[in-house]
Amino acid sequence: CVMAVNCNKEELIYPAGVIINDRTICNFNNSENFVVFECVHRLLEKGYRPEHIELEKRWNLGHESKSGKADICVYDIDRQNMLFIIECKTYGKEYDKALKILKEDGGQLFSYWQQERSTKWISLYSSDWKYDDIIYKNDIICCIDDANIVKMEEKDKTVLLYKKANTVPEYFEAWTETYGQKMWQGLLFGEDTQAYQIGVRPLRKRDLK
Repeated sequence: CVMAVNCNKEELIYPAGVIINDRTICNFNNSENFVVFECVHRLLEKGYRPEHIELEKRWNLGHESKSGKADICVYDIDRQNMLFIIECKTYGKEYDKALKILKEDGGQLFSYWQQERSTKWISLYSSDWKYDDIIYKNDIICCIDDANIVKMEEKDKTVLLYKKANTVPEYFEAWTETYGQKMWQGLLFGEDTQAYQIGVRPLRKRDLK
């Protein structure tokens, strides 16, 4: 498939098959549009198919949820369920601000998760130029209850689980109280990751900081 940029028309051209719900994401007017474009390119390079990618997906959000459109949604190989949702931000202050909000109340990502309960992962993403290379940040939250935690909840009903949450505050409370606001890096675009096969990698000495 082909991605292209028409500089004369200031247009970002996505491959056939990618679902685009709002064409304003295809122009030069917003710096964030370039981050979305680069992220889709990274997804395609990793092996995700264009027809499994949806941009600017909108839900009918209730009055308890924050409104908005998800930048990038990726479906599983059968296109039956949402695999992950990515919110893109420009590198630096905007990304740091979004990460801060995420840790405070869940932000937009938790609203999308609450609407799309089948999703397995939610993620913040940003990229930028550094000299001649593209650098990126990618913080990921697992939306699936840990099997050991589920067993623990069977004996202690005070343990909060995602599967029992219904509202954004309940999802956020479970993430905070049960999972300690755990986030992962490198699960989507790491060198040893595979498309559609997202999982926690083993801890290795070279990854320690």
